[in-house]
Amino acid sequence: MVAWFGVGSSFQGSHLDGDAQPVGVQAPSSAVQIVAVTLAPAALKSGELLNVSITVKKTSLNAGGLLNVSITVKNNSNVPLATQDPQPGFVYEEGETFYTRGFPDVQSAFRVGIDFDGRTGIDHPYRWGWGAPLAPGETRTITGAIRMKQPQSRSYWVGLVQERVAWLQDREGTQLVNVVSAGTVTPPTATAVPKTATATPTNAGKPQIIAVTLAPTSLNAGGLLNVSITVKNNSNVPLATQDPQPGFVYEEGETSYTRGFPDVHGAFRVGIDFDGRTGVDHPYRWGLGTPLAPGETRTIAGAIRMKQAQSRSYWVGLVQERVAWLQDQLGAQTIRVEGPTATATATAMPKSATPTLTATAVPKTATPTATAIPKTATATPTIPTATPTNVGKPQIVAVTLAPTSLKSGELLNVSITVKNNSSTPLISQDPPPGLVYEEDETFYTRGYPDVYGAFRVGIEFGGRTGIDHPYRWGWGAPLAPGETRTITGAIRMKQAQSRSYWVGLVQERVAWLQDQLGAQTIRVEGPTATPTPTRTNTPVPGWTSTPIPMSYYGTLAVLSPPTDRPAAQHADLNLALRSYAPVGAWLGLVDYWGGTDPGAPQLYGVFADQRTPQFNAAYRVYDWNWECNCRGALMNDWDVMLLGFQANPNETVHVPGRSGTMANGYHALVLYADADRVTLKYTPDDNVIWGYTIHLEGIATEPSLISLYESLNSIGRQRLPAVRGGQIVGRARGTEVKVAIRDTGAFLDPRSRKDWWQGR
Repeated sequence: MVAWFGVGSSFQGSHLDGDAQPVGVQAPSSAVQIVAVTLAPAALKSGELLNVSITVKKTSLNAGGLLNVSITVKNNSNVPLATQDPQPGFVYEEGETFYTRGFPDVQSAFRVGIDFDGRTGIDHPYRWGWGAPLAPGETRTITGAIRMKQPQSRSYWVGLVQERVAWLQDREGTQLVNVVSAGTVTPPTATAVPKTATATPTNAGKPQIIAVTLAPTSLNAGGLLNVSITVKNNSNVPLATQDPQPGFVYEEGETSYTRGFPDVHGAFRVGIDFDGRTGVDHPYRWGLGTPLAPGETRTIAGAIRMKQAQSRSYWVGLVQERVAWLQDQLGAQTIRVEGPTATATATAMPKSATPTLTATAVPKTATPTATAIPKTATATPTIPTATPTNVGKPQIVAVTLAPTSLKSGELLNVSITVKNNSSTPLISQDPPPGLVYEEDETFYTRGYPDVYGAFRVGIEFGGRTGIDHPYRWGWGAPLAPGETRTITGAIRMKQAQSRSYWVGLVQERVAWLQDQLGAQTIRVEGPTATPTPTRTNTPVPGWTSTPIPMSYYGTLAVLSPPTDRPAAQHADLNLALRSYAPVGAWLGLVDYWGGTDPGAPQLYGVFADQRTPQFNAAYRVYDWNWECNCRGALMNDWDVMLLGFQANPNETVHVPGRSGTMANGYHALVLYADADRVTLKYTPDDNVIWGYTIHLEGIATEPSLISLYESLNSIGRQRLPAVRGGQIVGRARGTEVKVAIRDTGAFLDPRSRKDWWQGR
C-alpha cells in the first residue's frame, strides 16, 4: 500500500506545519510534502515490495544487508525547489552520516533524511537530495539504501528538510527494523585508536606517528616553533593526503581553515593542538606531501610563528579527516614564549599573510588619542596619522561604533569605510550592508558561511569564545579599483557588559589583512527584570521538602553548541520568563486526528503510580519577542499549552519515559533547574529546536540535582545532568504540578490522548 501524509494544524506531535512549526521559523506558504515512504529489507522474496505507511510494521534483515529506502515527494509550491547531493540511489554504510561522506548541508537546499530511535550525534544522519530541482506540481520518488551492520531492533522514520531553515515534515513512515546476526557477517568493532600519552602506541595495520620533535621549547615572540613529525604507514594501501604541504609556516592564531586548507573527507594529516585552545581543534595541520606508500616512513616538517607570551603544553595528533583522530596527545611539550619588545608591539600586524602588511596595523596603545577612532555617535572620523599605508591592498580608512553606552535591546551601529588600493575589483559575499545581527548570532548561524577568497569586514570583541569576528558584512557589490565605500550594519545588544569591540578586514580563508582598528569600549545596561508567574497551586502550611533518598544523577556530553545566553535568561529554557495565564478549557483528555509517534514521552509517568491524574487547571503560555528580549502576547496556537495535574503535597515527581534512549540508557538532559522548575530535553542538544522538551513547574526540585546542574552550567555546559524515565527530580510543592510539552520548539496540547497518554 502507498501512504499519503498531509500536514495540518490539527496534528499533534508527529507533524511540523501550521501551528506546530518551529518557533521563529517561517514555513513556506505552499509546502512541499512527502506523500509516500517505503523502508524495505533486501532479504524479501524476489519481486516482493513492502510499502509502509505511518502504521508501524516489522521488517527484518541480516547484518550486512541493505535497508532500501523509497520516499515520494511532491512540490505543492509555485517555484522550483533546489536540492543538493548526495544523488538518489546513494548507499550509506551504517554509522556514516551525510557529513562524513562529504555532503554537508547547503543553506536552503531541500533533502529527505532518515532518523532512528536512540540516535546520538547529528540528526537524520542519512540524507539524500532529489537529483535536480523539483518543478512546481512535480512528484518524484527518491531512492537510496543503508547497509546495516549492528544487530538491533529499533524504529526508523523519514523527514523532509530545508537545510538550515526547518524540518518541514518528520516521523513519517515509522518502521520497526530488525537486524539479526548472520553466520558470515561479524558486526564491526571500533577501529579508532584511543587517545594516549605514550610516545609510540601500537597501531598495527594503521598509519602511526613514530617520532615527534617540537623545538625550541623556549623562544621569543616572533620566533618560529619548529615541528617535525615522523609517520609510518603500517597498512597495505597508499594513504591519500591534502594541503598544506610540509614546510608550511602558520602565524599563531591562524588555522588550516583560515589559510584555505579545509578538511577533505578521508585525507590523512598531522596536526598540532594546545592547552586552553578555543575554536577549531588542532588548528595547525599539515599534509604528507604525496600519498604515503604501504610500509613507507616520512618526516613532515612545518613551523608556527609564535606571537603571544605564554607557557603552555603543545602536542601532536594524526587524523583521517572527517573520520577519526587515529592518535593524539603525542610528544607533549611545554612551550615558553617571552613577550615582544615595545618596538615589536608597535609594528606587528595581527594575522597577516604578507610581509607588506606587517608594519601597517593601528597598534594598541596606552594613549588612545594617538591611534583609536574618536568616540562619536554622529561623525564618521578618519583614522589619524597612524592609519595603515597598505599600498596595493584594500584598507579600512574610517570606523564608527556608536553609541558607546546603550541599554539592553538597543542597537550598536557600525560604520566601516573601505578603500580598494589594488588594481583589480574585489569580490565580496553576503550578508549585504545593513544587516542587523542579534548579539548571540554569528554570520554562520545566520546562513552566511565564509566563501573562499571573498572580502568582508567584521566585528570582534574582548573575551569572545567560539568563531572569531562573529559579526561580518559584505560590501554589496565588487569594489572597483580606487573606489571607497562605507559599509553599515548593526548589532542588537542584549547582555549587560562593558568590553572592547573592534573592526577587521578579511579575505575569507586567506588572511585578516587588518584587525583591531577603531577599538571602543561599549557599555550595555542590563534589561529590566521580567515578572515571574504567580503560583496557583495550594501550598501546605509549614510544608518543607523531604530530601529524596539515593538520588543519583548522571551526566552526558552535549552535542550541540551551548545555549547562546545564560540559561536563566533564556525564555526557551526558563519558563518563568515567559509566564502563563489561566484559560477556560476542557479539563480532560482530547482526541486529535493524525499520526502517532510511538516514541513520544508519556505524561502519565510524572507520578510514581503512573495514574492519569485529574486536571485542576489549564493555561496558555506567553510568546517571546526575541527582538526586544521581552514577553509578547498570550499565544493561541492551542486551547491549552500548560496543564495543572492534581497532586498530593510532597509526592515525588518523575521523568516521563519514552521508548528510545540516548547514551547509557538516559532519556533526557536537564537544560534548566531551579528551586521551582525543571526543563527536560529528550535529545543531547542544549536547545529546544529539535525533539521533545518537557517543562515541569511548581515542584520542589531535588537539591542534589540543582547542585549538579549549577556546577555544570558554571563551567560552560559541555555536559549536563542526565536522567532516566521514572527517575525522581523533585516533589510536589502543593496540590498542583504544571506540565508543558513541546516538539521542535512549539508548545503542544498536553491533553492529546494519542500523543502523550497512549492507551489511556
